[in-house]
This record gives sequence, structure tokens and C-alpha cells, in this order.
Amino acid sequence: MTGFLAPAPRPIDYVPYNAWSVYWLSLVGGFLLLFLGPELYAIGTGHSEDTLSAQFWRLGDVVASQPLSQWAPEHWVMAGVVTLLFTWLIVHFTFGWLR
Repeated sequence: MTGFLAPAPRPIDYVPYNAWSVYWLSLVGGFLLLFLGPELYAIGTGHSEDTLSAQFWRLGDVVASQPLSQWAPEHWVMAGVVTLLFTWLIVHFTFGWLR
């Protein structure tokens, strides 16, 4: 494969994983378990007010269906930070850009 998306040549002693690989996999796996457990339980029991997003917006005192025209500057900052974080994660993990 050649061109823009061609993988970089690897050294002869390349190992596909190391201690950091195990660390990051464990961290992400643990986070997913700790996140998905309570999240799915809250949704499954009909308590959507206990989800992560509900806690996040409660922190900013945003009410569901509140018009954007009533948002305070801190609401926009919170939304902007989350948007930038997820945009970076998507671009970084999908394409390897913005390293």
C-alpha cells in the first residue's frame, strides 16, 4: 500500500503490544465496565435522571428542552468542551490525526 494512508515501516524488532498496551486496554476496559454498568442499570430501571448526561447537565443547571437562547455562557463552555473532546477523539482514533 502506498500513499497517504500507507502504514509506516516498522523496525525489525517491532512488538505489537507492550506494558503500555496492556495498561491502556485495561484502563479503557475498566472505564467501559464502570460506565456501562450504572448507565444501563439507570436506563433499564427507568431512571434516566441517574445517567451520566443527566448528571452533567444538572451540574450546569440546564433543564431538558430549555431553549438555547436561555443558555448562560457556562452552558456554552460545557457544550464546547464536550464537542471538542469528542471531535478530537473521533478524528484521532479513526484517522490517527492530531497526535
